[in-house]
Amino acid sequence: MRRLTPVALLGTAALLISCQMLAPAPTMRTPQQTALTTFNTNTPVTDGGEDEWTHQGNDFATGSFAGTELRPDGSLAALTGVPQGTFLSAPRQIAFAFNAFMAGWQNTPAQGRLEVAARVSSDNRTWSPFFPLSPEKSVVLPQQARWIQYRLVLSGRDTRLNGITFQFGYEKPRTSPVETFAPVTVPKPRMMTREQWQAAPPKGEFTPHTPNAIVLHHTWKPDRAAYKGANTIRGIQRYHQTDNKWTDIGYHYLIGPEGIIYQGRPDNVIGSHAVPNTNKIGISVVGDYDPGKDALTPESYEALVSLMTWLTATYGISTNEFYGHRDFSPKTCPGDTIYSRMPDIKREVARRLSLAGRR
Repeated sequence: MRRLTPVALLGTAALLISCQMLAPAPTMRTPQQTALTTFNTNTPVTDGGEDEWTHQGNDFATGSFAGTELRPDGSLAALTGVPQGTFLSAPRQIAFAFNAFMAGWQNTPAQGRLEVAARVSSDNRTWSPFFPLSPEKSVVLPQQARWIQYRLVLSGRDTRLNGITFQFGYEKPRTSPVETFAPVTVPKPRMMTREQWQAAPPKGEFTPHTPNAIVLHHTWKPDRAAYKGANTIRGIQRYHQTDNKWTDIGYHYLIGPEGIIYQGRPDNVIGSHAVPNTNKIGISVVGDYDPGKDALTPESYEALVSLMTWLTATYGISTNEFYGHRDFSPKTCPGDTIYSRMPDIKREVARRLSLAGRR
């Protein structure tokens, strides 16, 4: 097989994981303060960009400008001499009903200020008010929506934006509170640190959270055949930082086919992996685990179980709080091969926790 160059690896990782003002709508209830409506069944789709929206370069041309301009380098900037400029995107219909989303962006200069806000609609006619956004911080809505529109306010010297991305998902109503346990001692599995796989530094500030759930993913692309050890992990990080405009690699951990566990984001900060992300640790197994694709190696399975046991013991997480990305999205992630093993994983983690003294 042809050995991939760093440029080709970046291209492979990139396969992973677009106006007018509308009349204001009646005030919408504050997100996260109202019980959610029941979601319609969404047809599963294979992985790709179905739950994402990227706006950069010429994509900005579809919006409306007031005191702003699209520069030759593809960035959106305030006009010279204008104290404050605005940009309004065209409304965007999302492929499925969502009640949670997050936005990622970078390049807000220290000498300027960038304010990002969004509003949502179920029919592209009646809209919520605009509400402010923070980078990579999920918003949970009181009801499902299908449309979104965002607004930028740029002020200060040379304030510009090179791109913004949105990721969408859904949070289902809970029938009971999140169950937690007292921590127990379980050996930490061996893992490759960020320094060892030569991670790039974060491109912004993290948002703290307290882990109470674990979400499993597969990388999809790159699949197992394209895996080149730490080079692949660096390629995924470049894609997440450069294309998705995220602060860092989205996952907290990644697992290679040979069983190597790679440390991603710190456990105690919000990741960018399955919206809503707050309090969820994201683990991605390198490979494509949709039907007829990669097999889950014994080494990666054991690494996954060991990692989940340690995380569950350390943070007092219930094994009932193990999920796949598909539980929050119509995507098939983490693939049937992994998702079908979730009952086995829960039982084995519970067995190991019992041996460690959890009651």
